Amino acid sequence: MVPLLSLFLFGIVQFGIAYDKQQSINSGAREGARLAALDSSTLADISTRSVQASDASATGNDPKVVVSDSSGAVAGVRCPGGAYSKTDTCASPAAVNEAEADLMPCGRAAPSAYATVIVSTPYDITIPFWGVQPVTIDSEAQFRCE
Repeated sequence: MVPLLSLFLFGIVQFGIAYDKQQSINSGAREGARLAALDSSTLADISTRSVQASDASATGNDPKVVVSDSSGAVAGVRCPGGAYSKTDTCASPAAVNEAEADLMPCGRAAPSAYATVIVSTPYDITIPFWGVQPVTIDSEAQFRCE
């Protein structure tokens, strides 16, 4: 009976912690999207704001931040480790120097209708007698360009 009760109890605690992290990452994605809606935003500004607005314990200070326009085209990605990329692939990011990066969706010559920011980070749910279950916690936010 004790293993079953501990499985249940630790499961509730771990899912509560994961939910708290999800709420924090929601906040970071909203802040990043709010900044991306401005015409002078850069990928570094957006990713920094997204990480700062999220609780550091939720993102581990190293989340993946994807910025896209209203057509769904990726405008830029901040990969874990701090590398910037113009594609959604972070396995081997084609390094993009932030100084050379274009303005984000709302600052282009033909601005997008809205900007979307997705913040995602890995998390391990650890439950005794069940093991470690890796999950990805992510959140998406959209703001209309100003």
